[in-house]
Amino acid sequence: HSLVSRLQWKSMVLLRGASELSYLWKLINFQLTTSPPAVSRALEELKWWIGTLERWEREDVTPNRPLLGASHLQDHAEAVTVMACDASGAAREGAGGLYGPMLEGVRGWYAFTWESLGIMEDAQSSALAELLGVEQVLRHMTKTPAPLGRAHRVLVCALDASAACYSINKGRVRGKAPPELHAVVKRILELLQEAHMVALALW
Repeated sequence: HSLVSRLQWKSMVLLRGASELSYLWKLINFQLTTSPPAVSRALEELKWWIGTLERWEREDVTPNRPLLGASHLQDHAEAVTVMACDASGAAREGAGGLYGPMLEGVRGWYAFTWESLGIMEDAQSSALAELLGVEQVLRHMTKTPAPLGRAHRVLVCALDASAACYSINKGRVRGKAPPELHAVVKRILELLQEAHMVALALW
């Protein structure tokens, strides 16, 4: 418990930190009754933390959450990208979104069906559908290298599911969320880290 509590404190400065603690906390809370798949995921999280701490030891701070103040964003409005996504959880429908620089309007869009992802059933929750939409639109958006190169940027996401906003802003899911929801949040955070972006979700 002491170890995970210390990692929880360290996670505050990491973009993916909170998402890499969910199963470690489950292991602590459920102990011997923890399911084998959850134990395996907890071990994967522990490996991620070992790798991250080793990077810190080498003075590599690339996993850290960028600190971009209001004055910086006022002077560098080009660093802010806005994305609006929406999704329908029905099996025969899908999701999509628009995105572009804050001051320049829409630069691109992407839409897809659930069938194209191999999903043949209704989504388990509106939050899962919304987050899958964000993931796919973000993946499409970041295929093209950003004009700012490796400079840190902010992504403002407009969504209509409060639970999805919570997961993006906190970097984790609520305690009883299904594994699928946890997995998609981790994938979104990985995409953000690769693109040197920090996200702010608005409901």
